[in-house]
Amino acid sequence: MKAILKAGLSLILMMSFTSLLAQKKTQNFTVTYEMNVSADKVWAVIGEDFGAIANSHPQIVSSEYINGSLKSGEGAERVCHFNDKGTKYVKEKQVNYDSENYTFQVQVFQVSKLPMDPDYSQAVYKVEQID
Repeated sequence: MKAILKAGLSLILMMSFTSLLAQKKTQNFTVTYEMNVSADKVWAVIGEDFGAIANSHPQIVSSEYINGSLKSGEGAERVCHFNDKGTKYVKEKQVNYDSENYTFQVQVFQVSKLPMDPDYSQAVYKVEQID
């Protein structure tokens, strides 16, 4: 059996001009991975172990639950560090959590030293069984 993970990520990039005005540009993209494992196993890593994304994402140095979150699910919050000093990070909240359909959304609510605007940054994760 194979599973597929679709993560649609929507980011806002800030473009500065020499004048005092700035224009916001949005960027949308979809990332799809096919894996030779069951959807249940993929969901266990992606959906149920939300705070430990650093264990499966090569660009994230460390991650952990924050603000009293102890496990994944609706409203769970995590921080993802992108450098060893912990100065580049995003803080995210898991929303629209649907374990039956293997899907959830991530809302970014704080960013440090990364080209993201938390008011417009989000990701949608969906695991689908393929055969």
